[in-house]
Amino acid sequence: MTAETSASALAQACLQRIQALEPTVQAWAHLDVPVLMQQAQALDRFSADERAAAPLWAWTVGIKDIIDTADKKRTLEQITRDLLIL
Repeated sequence: MTAETSASALAQACLQRIQALEPTVQAWAHLDVPVLMQQAQALDRFSADERAAAPLWAWTVGIKDIIDTADKKRTLEQITRDLLIL
């Protein structure tokens, strides 16, 4: 990423790519676009010194496996697994 590229622009580009490929790939169980954009906008406010101190500041990452968190819906697979363990 260059100094001219914002985190928001990178996030938008990633979202466009996801939108183009998701019907075929079907990789996303959950994608929180408002949170992504809120975090990207916060990164855009970093100073040049803050960016230099955090070289991975605007990397985008997708996690392959679904992680059970309190604020996200669980998948049927997770619920079934939990029932079988009981």
